[in-house]
Amino acid sequence: MNKIKRILFYLYIGVLMTGGFFTLKRSLEAGVIRKIQVSPTKPGIVKLCLLRQTAISFLSRPEKVVPGNPSALEINFIGKDVILRPLSTHPGNLIIYSKSERNVILLQMGNESNYDDVVEVGAVTTSKKINLLKDTYK
Repeated sequence: MNKIKRILFYLYIGVLMTGGFFTLKRSLEAGVIRKIQVSPTKPGIVKLCLLRQTAISFLSRPEKVVPGNPSALEINFIGKDVILRPLSTHPGNLIIYSKSERNVILLQMGNESNYDDVVEVGAVTTSKKINLLKDTYK
């Protein structure tokens, strides 16, 4: 009988530790600013959640935002940021225009534990690094 109580005690401790680990892991991931790179030929992906707002921060101030599904999103501008709040589970995409470029953002729905609070959008660098010993002058 003592062996059974001891085994149950260790199982109970194991379950508590596993639950604590997943709770701690979730709290450590909260508030992370994710960075994505986009270009006119490479869209970025942003994860949204119902009843939550997501900020998308750009290098240059967006001038116009064209939503793929206008009735599914609430959109606000604050400086270089676009704040999104999904109104349905099918948000579509966004086409963002600035003075110098056009970017496409694909919107995906996540859940309470898997969505973006803030996403920083950077440009894809297309310039190749030069190796002075191997590359020839062009």
